[in-house]
Amino acid sequence: MCVCLAPKALSHASLGHRPRNPIARITKLVAEDVEQVNPDLIVRDKEGKPYSVRYDQVNAMLLNEFLKEHRTVKEQGATIAQLKKEITSLIATVKGQAAQIQQVSAQVQASKAAPQVVVNKP
Repeated sequence: MCVCLAPKALSHASLGHRPRNPIARITKLVAEDVEQVNPDLIVRDKEGKPYSVRYDQVNAMLLNEFLKEHRTVKEQGATIAQLKKEITSLIATVKGQAAQIQQVSAQVQASKAAPQVVVNKP
């Protein structure tokens, strides 16, 4: 959800500030970008247009998103572990079946007697 939010570096002059360090830049999210991701995180002006970002709520939203992703990763880890067990079991089964096939093939080969010639005597 938050991957599409790209902070913008702004100079203090563009914001109308006069900082002690005129070279200093600040990083902000653009309200219009945030609105597309989560409209609840913006403050609107009198005309209803995006005006500012509710930065106090951004951290909570980021934490929630992180926790969701963390749960997903844990679930995927458990799924991977289960699949590995199943694959190990299937490999053992296939090896056992291959051994059985070899045994049967050997028995078939052994049961094939050498061709015998039958002589009819009158």
